[in-house]
Amino acid sequence: MKLDLYKLISKSDLVRISVKKEFRNYVKDELKDKFGTLKQASKELKISFVTFQNWWLGRRGPLLKDWLNLCKELDISEDKCFKNIESFYSNNQRYSIMFSRFKGFDEKLLAEGIGLYIAEGVTSKNSNEISLSNTDFGVLKFYIKWLEHCFDIDKNELNIYVYSHDENFNKNDLIEKWSKKLDVSRINGVYHYKKSTKECGLIVCSKSILRYLLDELIIEAKVFIKKDKRLVHAYLRGILAGEGHVYIDKNRPIRYVEFGLKNKDEIEFIIGLLNILGINFSKTEKLNFTNIVICCKENLEKLINNGSFGSNEERTLKLIKAYNSYKK
Repeated sequence: MKLDLYKLISKSDLVRISVKKEFRNYVKDELKDKFGTLKQASKELKISFVTFQNWWLGRRGPLLKDWLNLCKELDISEDKCFKNIESFYSNNQRYSIMFSRFKGFDEKLLAEGIGLYIAEGVTSKNSNEISLSNTDFGVLKFYIKWLEHCFDIDKNELNIYVYSHDENFNKNDLIEKWSKKLDVSRINGVYHYKKSTKECGLIVCSKSILRYLLDELIIEAKVFIKKDKRLVHAYLRGILAGEGHVYIDKNRPIRYVEFGLKNKDEIEFIIGLLNILGINFSKTEKLNFTNIVICCKENLEKLINNGSFGSNEERTLKLIKAYNSYKK
């Protein structure tokens, strides 16, 4: 599957661009031809003249959305605008990045990674990073693979932090262990985290432009995920790998899988996917949190056939154990 990344990121209100000088001057001349002067153009288009001046002098690039609207006013094609972008940047970062307009995606990898990110990543709109923390090496390695695939990121440029539940940890030992397990050249920091019961890794991509691109990519991906059962399976694998748990009651014949999220819209999307696969479930509300519980042998079997917990091998094995010991 191939997507137009420039079209996707142009939907964001937070992305600025650097425009090639020759094209900037061309647009400026077109404005003068149509409106007489730049001052009149700024007045007609309701854009501050100071902002205009910054655009033409290259002091500060326009928001991509504003630039496309301006060019549309001058009957300049979107394609021509895209071809004359030098780089992308955001208000809160000085450095800029550039990436290819069109990119091919492995659909299943994309869907599973988005599911994992939704479940376990930092999705707050206040965050300008793509970050995720987990205790499972398999999950973290999959997340790195997903970042590399989606954004052509060099994994050795990611910021990786390790949090130990043991306040007497050996820093060098943990750096060596986690570097080998994740197959990366560096660990940025090791810290004690008393609330954790296990060692935990936090992986951060700090390029805000890619975060804005991901926000739009998620919206686009959800449209085609629900149209293809293969991608429905993949998305749910990601959700379960990040947020799912298997419960086995030793005293009673009860076996079930449970996961929960705060985002109501996301819960409704997942419920729709479970219905597509014919997986029965129950839903409970806990304050601002919604829990989904999947039980009964036939439903657990569907999860196993779906690939269970994806990159989280420990939970997959526990689900298989639950299934094999389940009694109705």
